[in-house]
Parts: sequence; structure tokens; C-alpha cells
Amino acid sequence: MSNEYYIVNEKGNAGPYDLVALIIKIRNRSLTPQMQIMQSATGETRTAGEWHELSGFFTEVSDKKEPFQEHAHQEYSLLHAVRYGLSFLQLHFIATLLSAVLVLCTIVVIAGVTYFIPDILKEPGYVAGIIVFYLLYSAYLSIILRIIRGQPIITQYVIERTLANFKNLVISALIVLAPVIIGIIIMTLSTENVIGAVIGLLIIIGPGIYMIAIYAFTPLLIIDKEYGVKEALDKSKKLVMSKGVEYFGIYFSLQAINVIAALLALIPMALTLPVTSSFIANVYDEHFS
Repeated sequence: MSNEYYIVNEKGNAGPYDLVALIIKIRNRSLTPQMQIMQSATGETRTAGEWHELSGFFTEVSDKKEPFQEHAHQEYSLLHAVRYGLSFLQLHFIATLLSAVLVLCTIVVIAGVTYFIPDILKEPGYVAGIIVFYLLYSAYLSIILRIIRGQPIITQYVIERTLANFKNLVISALIVLAPVIIGIIIMTLSTENVIGAVIGLLIIIGPGIYMIAIYAFTPLLIIDKEYGVKEALDKSKKLVMSKGVEYFGIYFSLQAINVIAALLALIPMALTLPVTSSFIANVYDEHFS
């Protein structure tokens, strides 16, 4: 298609992207005027600043007096992550919000069913619900990634990719969410024990968010690259910890936002999920395309 473009770099061609995806990259400063862009239909390659459909957006961003940084040296901050996520949500409000609401409504139904089943089955029910949420969240990340790349949202394709990697996703869910599962079980068993409930909550907030943060890219690596569980976990941890505490703090804060929103109510999470997920998917796209 004539409106598809590739970013040409030393690793090869990343994409394809549509114009909206490139504009988002301009606004978050991961696409600079000097980077090479190739149009898929004609094969013509120019610097991003030479494409007239993009040049005006570089002017808009430069007026904010924030220096551009080369793609290979892109630096992130929590403010940068939130700003990117809000910009993405604004541009793709309907697709991202409806997808998030669908995921969360499914979880509400599962939680409701679990609440009314016999007590002996409640803990297995909660564990199953958490795994289902991880699978749905993995598919949701894949949808966000396709939007970032300017690819059509093909639900059947995303579902097929998720099911094709079902085993690895379930194993990774049990590893990544182990502290959350333990914390929830302790809380459910401590309905009349305040200390036990607090301990369960602290496990979720501490080790739970830590594990979710360092393995933030695992679902995409499994679905998009079809990596094995160990390789996906290792590559995710390596990227998150690439700048030590500085980068880890960003991902920890993003996941904390989601966990806190979920603990308060699932409705706020319908807004926080697109914001945090879009930044994670964008960073993934920059490093693994």
C-alpha cells in the first residue's frame, strides 16, 4: 500500500508503519528528521524530514524546545512514557479503549463466577482467572503493537497467534505472576485475619509488581517472535534492566499504576491499560523489530 513506510536502520527495515504510527514516533522523539524512511509502494528512500507529510510534525515537536535524540540513544523517563501513552490513547481512543474494556469485562465475569463457586474451588478459580487475564493481556499487547506498526487489527490473527503459543504463555504467566497468585491466595485465606491480608497485599505490591515489571516484554516476545519461555524471560529482563535502576523504575511505576487501578476498581484500569501498554509495545517495537 502506498501509505506504508519502513524505517531503515543498521538492523534492517522496521515496519511497515502507516503515517499515524510515524507521527506518534515523531512526537515521542524516537523518530528524528535524519532517519531514513522508505515508502513501500515505490521503494523510494528519503530522510524523515524530507517527506512532506512528516516534515510539519517535526516543526511542531521542535517548537517545544526539547532536543531530539538519535534512535539508538533514545532515553526514557516516566513522564516521557506517560506522555507517549496519553498521545497514543488520544489518537486511537476507540480501538484501545474498547479492547481494554473487553479484557476487563471478561475478568469481571470470571471473578463473579469464582465468587459463587464452592470455597474449596475458590483458590484454583482465582489462579485460573489470573492466567486468563495474562492471556488476554498478551493478546491486547499484540493488538497495540499492530496499531503502532500501522498494521490492520485482525482479531482472528491475534487470537491464532496467542493460541499457537498458549503453552509458553501459560508457563510464563505462572512464573511472572507467581507472587501475585501467592498474595491473592493468602488474602482469600485471611478474610478474618487482618495481618494475613496485609501480608498478601504487600506480596502483590512488592515482589508481584517487580516480576511484572522486569518481564514486561515477555508476552510480545512469545507471540510476536515465538521465543521459548526462558529466552523470552531473559531478553525482557535484559532490556528492562539495560539502564539499571533508572529504566527499571519506569517499568515498575507503569505496572504499579495498573495494579493500583485494579485494586481500586477495574474502571480506572480501562484507561491506564492503554497508556502503559502502548509505551511498552512501542519500546518493544524499537528494540525487537
